[in-house]
Amino acid sequence: MEDRREEQPAGMADKRGQEEPKPVDIPEITPHFFKIILSPHASKLHIPNEFVTEHGANLGDLVSLEVPNGVVWKVKLLNSSGMVWLNEGWNKFKEYYSIACGYFLLFRYKGNSQFSVFIFDLSASEIEYPPGPNEDVTPENRSIVCEPPEENGINLPPPCEPPKENRINLTPPDEPPEENVIILPPPGIYTMEELSMTSIPSRPKV
Repeated sequence: MEDRREEQPAGMADKRGQEEPKPVDIPEITPHFFKIILSPHASKLHIPNEFVTEHGANLGDLVSLEVPNGVVWKVKLLNSSGMVWLNEGWNKFKEYYSIACGYFLLFRYKGNSQFSVFIFDLSASEIEYPPGPNEDVTPENRSIVCEPPEENGINLPPPCEPPKENRINLTPPDEPPEENVIILPPPGIYTMEELSMTSIPSRPKV
């Protein structure tokens, strides 16, 4: 009898003994939430309850809001009646970036009470983020914006004004000089040396 064996279809290899493929690691999804500004004059911003329920245990009393150009703002949280708000510091953040009614804000939670914030205006485009406050004041140019200190409380005169030491300020007399009175030179500021070298005529008697 002929030994008949079942032939495998062409292209099919024997997979016996091969390892099964390993599962692909799925990266952890970064939590996000967004807010549409409806009350631009409000001094606080509510964080969605669903986000707080899932991640609120990891939030401290102070969170960091970082915009795309790297500027970081510190904002305190307010927990009231089971709701969490961005409170103290939020008003400065909102005013600095001119956040108005209808603006769209995207918050990405990075963990450790740190958020990345992306701001979109009414054109549905991301805004141009200005530099952070006081960033232009560096140790090199800080002396330019600060007033020079007064050493030992002495108010020194400007360098363009000559010192007043050993100077005599002569003022014109209110009344014409009497007889035998020396006529003084024209009003001005003279040194003692200049006065000693000046010939002062006397008024002749009438």
